[in-house]
Amino acid sequence: MRAEAVLDRADDGVDAETRCLLSDHRIAELLCEAKLLTMHCIQNLFASTAQGNHDADIELIGADGDEFRVKVRQNPLQPADFSVILMYHLPADGRWFRLRRYNGNTHQHRNRIEGDRLDFSFHVHTATERYQARGLKEDWFAEEATAHTDARTAIECLLRDCGFATAPDPQTHLDGVV
Repeated sequence: MRAEAVLDRADDGVDAETRCLLSDHRIAELLCEAKLLTMHCIQNLFASTAQGNHDADIELIGADGDEFRVKVRQNPLQPADFSVILMYHLPADGRWFRLRRYNGNTHQHRNRIEGDRLDFSFHVHTATERYQARGLKEDWFAEEATAHTDARTAIECLLRDCGFATAPDPQTHLDGVV
């Protein structure tokens, strides 16, 4: 790891290990951490896109005690312009760190380190250690996606890919009560 960090030294001379906030290993752990959402919360995420609202936020605590936020943003005038984001609350500085982001196909994206370009395709951003080490946005790296084609399917992908499960709703039917 140390040799790799020296190779990733930015022009400012700051060691990459000093600059990195989360390692690739820690990012993977956070993505896999079990996260429970009630059906009501999940329905609210979907309702935000169905009703043309431009955003929804849900905060939750993962199984290991980590704090997460799911954010859905959609342009009401251009439905393919959306982001569905899983963020992690950094305890050290209180900042929200973007772990994964599912985007629409309304713009081009270029991976700055690799140099490849995604032309108006649906894509998924994932936080990486190497982008942090170079002083770039943690989730700048993106790959073309075929599993989502709108905000609704992007939400489904986030729930499937990032350790989510449905929790019992606190407002469930009680035995003997109608």
